[in-house]
Amino acid sequence: MSGPGFGANQLALFAPKPPRSLKAPTAWAVELNEIHLAFYAPDTVTWWQPYRVRFERSGKVRILHATIPGEVILIGPYDDRNDAEFLRDRLLAEGAPKTSAKVCRWPSEEAS
Repeated sequence: MSGPGFGANQLALFAPKPPRSLKAPTAWAVELNEIHLAFYAPDTVTWWQPYRVRFERSGKVRILHATIPGEVILIGPYDDRNDAEFLRDRLLAEGAPKTSAKVCRWPSEEAS
């Protein structure tokens, strides 16, 4: 169809809006200081080690700092903060000091 109002020079009445940038959903993690565990809760270290191996094999461990007595690690990411809080609470229930395990945001890939 060609004719008045159907040509390439027709002016659009409404300009389309640019797409919104979608924010990535927040991911959660547990920051665990294994150095604190080694010094303040050796029994908890004994309990934690088999679980650490499982988390590491599934790709859920990111090492932040490594030293001789242990490491500071992130366990995650978790889509739901409740999952991270459950893991933290489980560690505390096994005797980990409150300063050794905390829930935090998983770092975004741009920051890495």
